[in-house]
Amino acid sequence: MFMRSVTIKILACIVLAVSVLLPVDTGASPGVIVLRYSLQEGFLRIVLQAEDPALIRNSKVFTSYSLVKIAFPEDFTLSPVEIRTDVFEFNKKGKNLYLNIRNLKWIKLMRLKSPPRLVLDAYLQTEEKVLPPKEAAPPEKKPEEEKEKIVAVSLKRVVLDAGHGGDDLGIFTSRISEKDIVLGIVRSLRKELRKRGIKVSLTRRNDRHMSIMKRILYTRKKNPDLLISIHMTTSNHVAIYTARKKERTATELYLLTSSQMKSIDRSRELALKLGKVFKEKLDIQVFYREFDIPLIASVQCPAILIELPGPDLFEYNRASKQNIVNAIIEGVLEKWESEQ
Repeated sequence: MFMRSVTIKILACIVLAVSVLLPVDTGASPGVIVLRYSLQEGFLRIVLQAEDPALIRNSKVFTSYSLVKIAFPEDFTLSPVEIRTDVFEFNKKGKNLYLNIRNLKWIKLMRLKSPPRLVLDAYLQTEEKVLPPKEAAPPEKKPEEEKEKIVAVSLKRVVLDAGHGGDDLGIFTSRISEKDIVLGIVRSLRKELRKRGIKVSLTRRNDRHMSIMKRILYTRKKNPDLLISIHMTTSNHVAIYTARKKERTATELYLLTSSQMKSIDRSRELALKLGKVFKEKLDIQVFYREFDIPLIASVQCPAILIELPGPDLFEYNRASKQNIVNAIIEGVLEKWESEQ
């Protein structure tokens, strides 16, 4: 009887120990992902928001024509808003979320932290054609003879900005991404400018995220004679941006975004020079646009932002990228030589 009692107590202790060591099924549900969207003509934004940052940070995105696959690191519960459009549909299978987007050209991806979100900007095929604005450019003069460009003494320091970087991919397809192409072009530009005795600084030298404010502060610290920012457009043309010309007021005089006021005319002249070279060398349409993009509006030197053609409408190979670099170099030097 005593032995039986001891045996029962031992078994009870073993059961208690095992119950403590084994994981307890609390019935907790997997991470919840909320799907929201907004739709405009030619543009669809899909936002996937989660409470667990790891779900967003460690997700992987794959594209194939109109299908977008998002592979999450673990299973999740999808909580979609009511979908009132046939532009896209979704399907969850295990750890993966599939988005079928009609007339998809390419997507731009961003990962945001507060709250954790995966933002997919989908650019769609449309029949609408954008007409270029009328240009009041002076008549072009053909040079009497080809001659080697000479670096203007006044152009000593240049800052080059490669758009996006890190988690901010910019425009991307299954083959290429904007952040990588523009970084490669910027590096080649730096090489060519340095050959001509110009000191060149890059806002980012590798694949890393850099906020707009950090880019602004970095550029202002370098105090350059010129700023060029390189991005991509979603069309088959080149777009060159300058800041808007506005009247000086006592209030605006002290705003950071009013820094470009003194240089706006020179920025516009540079844009026209570059546009002319792009048309001649690349046989491509050029649009000129005015917009207070924070980076170019907040510096005290000639500043432009160039959007190159989209990757599905322009072949980015070694030769074409070198042609882009040569066109920018020629336009810049032509502008500075004209000021001598």
